[in-house]
Amino acid sequence: MELATVLRSKMHNHPLRNRIVAAFVTLTFIVSSVFSFVIFKVFHYVEEQTVSRELDHKLSYYIYDIRSNEHAVMQVLGVQIFASNSATHPIPEELAHLKFGFTEIVQANHALHAYRRVINGIDYLVIQDQDNLETYEHALYDGMVVGFILSVLVAALMGWLLAKRLAAPLVKLTEEVSERDLAKPSPVPLAVGYGNDEIGRLARAFDAAFAQLDMALQRERLFTSDVSHELRTSLMIIAAASDMLLKSKTMNNKDHQYIEHIKTASEDTTKLVQAFLILARSKREESEVSEKITLRAAANTQLEKWANEFKLKNLELILEERGSSGEFLNAVFLDTVMSNLLRNALYYTDQGIVRIILETNQLSIEDTGMGIPVEEQARIFDPFYRAANPIVDGFGLGLSLVQRICRHQGWRVDVKSIVPRGSIFTVTFMPISP
Repeated sequence: MELATVLRSKMHNHPLRNRIVAAFVTLTFIVSSVFSFVIFKVFHYVEEQTVSRELDHKLSYYIYDIRSNEHAVMQVLGVQIFASNSATHPIPEELAHLKFGFTEIVQANHALHAYRRVINGIDYLVIQDQDNLETYEHALYDGMVVGFILSVLVAALMGWLLAKRLAAPLVKLTEEVSERDLAKPSPVPLAVGYGNDEIGRLARAFDAAFAQLDMALQRERLFTSDVSHELRTSLMIIAAASDMLLKSKTMNNKDHQYIEHIKTASEDTTKLVQAFLILARSKREESEVSEKITLRAAANTQLEKWANEFKLKNLELILEERGSSGEFLNAVFLDTVMSNLLRNALYYTDQGIVRIILETNQLSIEDTGMGIPVEEQARIFDPFYRAANPIVDGFGLGLSLVQRICRHQGWRVDVKSIVPRGSIFTVTFMPISP
């Protein structure tokens, strides 16, 4: 049972074309093998019956017709006849073990037919040379082998041609589905180019699934646009009110700091809402016309923004520039990626240093925190996944957002642990012209 399951699993891993060819070859191999075996058996049966009748007739002729000159008769008949009561032609000892009826004797360089029968109490043995017939048999066997091989090769060729023809609509449908841009629904359904067969029904199923998906995306876009609009309106009011309060001369320093925090949080939330809105629209060109900032400038802004938070936790935040970092990148996305990576480092680092490392087309955030086990490194970018840390609050969406942004922009984010402890997140990107 397990073997059958394994074989089915391996077969399903191969392309459909290969499976069709394999089915053709296997079927032809089985049919040809059975057919060749049947021909072989039938030939031997017919040979035995025919030669037995022939030798029986010759034996009867020898006994009843012209017994007077045994040697001459045997020459005429083309056989050798031995008898148990014959003084001149007794049955040889080496042939005495032969069974009654037909027997084929194949020696090193010689082939004989033997026929043994008891008539009137006398044991007769007829021997006939069959070298010529054996030559024909070998020719027949060689022809069967050649035919068998040719049939398998022809089956493979026919299977390949048929598989190519049968798989062509499926390959075409696969390419059309793979090339379908979900952000731009096609006005022409997939099923238009297919008939009412299994491929056509599959195309119609894809059309129905794409239609439902398009409706869901439309609802998500509308929801995102509405929520973003309302949030930005509220955030603009908060930012304006914060500016007015900051200009007031009646507040003490502590109140002034609170208002600064409110304004900073409002600005960060506005950028975050803008990032979510661009990601929801899935339009790369929209991000390319957004505000640009150099990696160095973005890092300096983040260093100034997070310096106090790291200081309160007795952590050292360092900026290291190891290569050219003057590339222009999307300001909203770069700010969001760096903020989330620094927040993650702040949450999971209890002591030591956090470094912002700038290199050519690359940003790294290195910490001396608890590190990330290898088995968890592939999951930390999943939505709502959080590493085990009871003092950290949140929904586990920060790193997921970082990965979504990187995929949207064609960037790449990687993570690895550092010995003896800590981890480093690396974002590799290509610069965008200002």
